[in-house]
Amino acid sequence: MLRYATFLVVACGALLAIAWLAGADKRDRSDDPIPAVLRTLQQPQVAAVVAFVALVAVVWCVRRLWLEWLAWRPGAVHVNELIVPAAMTDVDAARLSMAFRHRLGHLRLRSPAPVPLATPAQDFLGVLSGGTVDSANLLGSLLSVVRAAKPTHAYEVNATLAKTPEPVRYGVTVEVLRLPHEAIPAKTFWAPSAEEAVEFGADAVTATILPRTRLCGPPWSGWRRYSMPAHLLHDYERAASLTDQRRYDEALHLYYRALEHDPLNIDLRLQTGFVLEKLGLFLDAFAMYASARVVGARDRVYRLRARSERKASWRIARYRLCALLAGRHLAAQWRRPAKHGDAETERDRYRDVLRDRLAPVIEELLSQHGVIPDPGQEPRGDQWDRADVDELLRGRSARDPDAEPRRRWRRLRVSTTSCARC
Repeated sequence: MLRYATFLVVACGALLAIAWLAGADKRDRSDDPIPAVLRTLQQPQVAAVVAFVALVAVVWCVRRLWLEWLAWRPGAVHVNELIVPAAMTDVDAARLSMAFRHRLGHLRLRSPAPVPLATPAQDFLGVLSGGTVDSANLLGSLLSVVRAAKPTHAYEVNATLAKTPEPVRYGVTVEVLRLPHEAIPAKTFWAPSAEEAVEFGADAVTATILPRTRLCGPPWSGWRRYSMPAHLLHDYERAASLTDQRRYDEALHLYYRALEHDPLNIDLRLQTGFVLEKLGLFLDAFAMYASARVVGARDRVYRLRARSERKASWRIARYRLCALLAGRHLAAQWRRPAKHGDAETERDRYRDVLRDRLAPVIEELLSQHGVIPDPGQEPRGDQWDRADVDELLRGRSARDPDAEPRRRWRRLRVSTTSCARC
C-alpha cells in the first residue's frame, strides 16, 4: 500500500505539472534541452496524451488502494453459483448455493445476490476497456476511466460439489481469489451429506478470509494475519449452534476438539467453561477457568491489539474463577464421595484427578491474596492455617454427621471473596 500511495502522489504531481506547463509563458526560446522538452509538453496534443496517461496511473493506484481497503474492511464477497455435476440429480443446486451464501452471511461476511453469469474481468485494463471511451464524448470517457477506479469486491469464491459412490460422501471444493492476482489454493472438504459439506466449505472460506480482515476479533484475535485451520472455525461455529439449541453434550465435544487445534485460545476456554457450568460440572469448569488464567498470562507472542482483546477475556475468566471459588456448588462437588459406595466409576476417578491437580492452584490463589500465609510462615490476624486448608481440601464426604466441617467450608468460602482480583 505504501508503494501504491507513493506512485499515486507521483501521478498526481505529473497532472499538476502538466496543468502548470499548459498555462506557462510560451515566449521563452532558450536552446537548453529542458526548456525544449517543456515547450513540447506545452503542445495541446502532447499535453492531452501525457495527462491521459497520468490520469490512468491515478485511477490504477486508487483502484489498488481501494482493493486493499475492501480486503481489510471487508467489502462484499462475490460468490459464484455452486457448480453441481449434471449426473448428480439427487441434490438441489439452487438451494445449496443459497445455503452456502447464508452460511457466509451468518459468519459476519457479507455476500451479494446470486451471480449465475460468468465472472467479469477484474484486471484493470479489462475493466477500463469494458467502458465506453469516445473522443467525441470527453465527459463519458472520463466517467468510464473513473468508474474503473472503484472495484465492487476484493474476494471471489468458487465452489464445486463432488460425490463418492461407495461409501456415499459429498465434498465441496472451494477456491478463494484475492483480487487482483492472488489465489488461495483450492481444497476439498467431505461430509456425509451435501448440506454438511456445503456448510463445511463455507466455514473454510471464512477461515481463509477472516484473518485478513479487521473483523478478526475475539475469539480469533490471535489468528490475525495467520493461516487459520478450517476445522477449527467449523468446530467452533457448530458448537455455538448446538449450544443455542441446548445440546450441551455435543457442543462440549466440539469445543474440546477445537481446543486441540488452538490450545492458547482464552475465548475457547471461556466458552467451554460456560457449557460445563450449564451442565452442572462446576469442578471441570473451575479447572477450565484456571487454565485460561494461566494461558492468559502468556501473551507476549501476540500483537498489541490481540493482547488487549485477550486481556479482556482473561478478566472474564478470572471473574468466573473467583465466582466458582466462593460459591457452594464447587465445594459440594469437591467433597462429593463416590455414588456407589466402594465401587468407583470413571467419573469418580476423573474427579479425584481434578482435585489433586486443582488443590495447589487453590492454595496458590489463597496465598496470593492473604487468605493463608506463605509456605513456612505462621498465620497472622484472620488468616487461615495452611494445614487446616489442606485438610479441608483433602476431605471427601459431603454428608458429614458432624456439622463442623460444613461450617468450616462455609467460612473458607466467605474468606475467598477477598480474591476478587484472582
